[in-house]
Amino acid sequence: MSGLIGGAGSKSGIIGETEIDYEEGTWTPTFNNVDARKARYIKVGKWVHCWGWIRPSGGNDGLNKAGLPFTTMGNEDGQDNALGGGTVTFQNQASGETWSVLVSDSSKTWNFYYASTSKELTSGASAHFFLSYRIA
Repeated sequence: MSGLIGGAGSKSGIIGETEIDYEEGTWTPTFNNVDARKARYIKVGKWVHCWGWIRPSGGNDGLNKAGLPFTTMGNEDGQDNALGGGTVTFQNQASGETWSVLVSDSSKTWNFYYASTSKELTSGASAHFFLSYRIA
């Protein structure tokens, strides 16, 4: 494949140009009892990188989070939930656990996990998270 991003032209010896599917923006994650949330994403080709912050109030945030900006790819290779994930970089609950993020296939849902246990934030706690996943 030949090409150059930004089109320096033939003077550089590169023939043609390559366009990359690139998009960035904000998105609104969906949780139970959440009063504060901020989230952003960058999509490059078939990969989406998301990060954000949430804080539930008046109860727990629930086990299933939803509202990813794009639908995840299907489970085409037979590996459950091998399509993406991430980490909770900060969560201020007293547990001292390090949580991960796991996305579901062919959907816009995701979950927090500690080991193999699905986790939820309690009222007043907050979390900063990062996740990446592949789209169809």
